[in-house]
Amino acid sequence: MVMTSDHFDEVSSDRKAMFASFLRQTEPLPSNFPDLGRAALRYTLGTNHLGKPAALAASDAVLMQHIRDPRGVVSVNAFNTSAQPVTRLLPRKPAGKSGQFVALEPFQSRVISLSHPSQSEQASYED
Repeated sequence: MVMTSDHFDEVSSDRKAMFASFLRQTEPLPSNFPDLGRAALRYTLGTNHLGKPAALAASDAVLMQHIRDPRGVVSVNAFNTSAQPVTRLLPRKPAGKSGQFVALEPFQSRVISLSHPSQSEQASYED
């Protein structure tokens, strides 16, 4: 199943091709969200949906989904759930090399393939 909030007749041909490629993928791929629920909450004073004063909670707007294909290649789907552009550091690569930065426009998602993980690294992607 593929879902989008866009009107399909307004979706670019590149995105239509991406959706078609998703539908051709018939094997399930293991994935996880290793940072989900771990980001610190920040509170600000504001108003709730009823217009009453309230403490509003906010957290990191970027969801990081780790996906492993049958060959063991790990990819990261970085999804910006906010209306603001953001930059995030992707996970570190083998041998202590620094990670890769990804810039995301509001509500943008990007899939970045990482190199083949070593056996010791595989556990960290699956946590």
